[in-house]
Amino acid sequence: MTDTTKGTVLLVEDDEFLRSLIVRKLAERGYAVTIAKDGEEALTHLGSALPDLMLLDLVLPGFSGFELVAKLREQGKGGRVPFIVLSNSAESQNRQQAEELGAADYLVKAQSTPSDIVTRVDTWFAERRTS
Repeated sequence: MTDTTKGTVLLVEDDEFLRSLIVRKLAERGYAVTIAKDGEEALTHLGSALPDLMLLDLVLPGFSGFELVAKLREQGKGGRVPFIVLSNSAESQNRQQAEELGAADYLVKAQSTPSDIVTRVDTWFAERRTS
């Protein structure tokens, strides 16, 4: 993290419109944002530098967000990349799986505006600084 940014965020989201809204809001709040449209692209980014936080869609082209977390763990990075799930699914089994994998939170896209998502990111960073 540099002195000019609040933190680094990797946004893994295949919906271009939503991705652009979230990136704009995060950048306005002072976060350095890297984007990935799918799990493979996310792995490439994560191979060069670990973000402070990952915002992770579950349904992605290629393999799911859960599979991305599993691949990170296989590489020894799983416990070091905190993540918040962004999903269209409010199913309890997905929430439970996210919790078991160590997700910091689980946000349902239909119930969260881009501003809500950024507020949750702000809260996560604030909690991290005080712990």
